[in-house]
Amino acid sequence: FPIHSSEYITFDKMGTIRNKSIVAKISRKGILLVKLEKEPLYVLNTHLTANIDWNWVGTNRYIPFIISQLEQLKNIIKSLSNFPIEIIVAGDFNIPKNSSYYKMFTQGLSLMDVFSNSERNTYNEEHLPAGKKSECVDFIFIVKNGMPFKVEKKEYIFDKKVLVNNISTFLSDHIGLQARLQFAFENKK
Repeated sequence: FPIHSSEYITFDKMGTIRNKSIVAKISRKGILLVKLEKEPLYVLNTHLTANIDWNWVGTNRYIPFIISQLEQLKNIIKSLSNFPIEIIVAGDFNIPKNSSYYKMFTQGLSLMDVFSNSERNTYNEEHLPAGKKSECVDFIFIVKNGMPFKVEKKEYIFDKKVLVNNISTFLSDHIGLQARLQFAFENKK
């Protein structure tokens, strides 16, 4: 599908010089908002601040930034949901699926998690601090706005090591999610 327009929205709160989430500020973490041409479909791709401590208690130094970013994303979704369009929200949320932050984000939004019936981890454990366990932190959501859709195919990608310069490595620190989605407007062509 050709792109009609795109906009990048930088998160309002990303970190301070006093903590490592300054990397989020430098790397301009945020939301890429893409409107497809001739289709009532928006795609939002996001990358939230990483919690490199992998500690999910509310007093963790990264949690205020993550909560703020989730709220900003949630407000954009709510604003777009007022229009007769379909919305896909995907990316590296850097929050575990079983966390209160996932529940906080999804509460009040009519979202369907494309990989909801999977508990597979999406972060490669070899990148974690010693003693920490990997979890599912990447998601593809569909905002249910009334138009019928179906998930034709979903799979994990980049989940096997490959040889790069004679070194066996993963292509990313995350396992990728890939989905083929069909919306009702595609059937009208």
